[in-house]
Amino acid sequence: MLNYNFLKAALAALLSLVFISIPVYSVTYTYNDSWDDPGWNVISQSTSAVEIIFSIGQITINDVIFDGDTVNAIDLPGCFSSNEIGKPSLPGCSRLIAIPE
Repeated sequence: MLNYNFLKAALAALLSLVFISIPVYSVTYTYNDSWDDPGWNVISQSTSAVEIIFSIGQITINDVIFDGDTVNAIDLPGCFSSNEIGKPSLPGCSRLIAIPE
């Protein structure tokens, strides 16, 4: 049998998270002259070297109300935000590159 008190608490927590940060205004910048496709791109590779670039196709800056203050949230497609309370919410993108011995 479902625990309805738990479901009510979970729903209340979810709704409070939604209303903690409400987007107010956003601006999207699109870059048509990127080096390559958005994200990580291998430009060249050989047995002794690899050249990798990161291109940005678009970036969105949102004004968000958080704890009564308006702050900026930066969104970069394909990247994630740490969302650690008290720290800047900046997008991060990473990839692992295997380097043989």
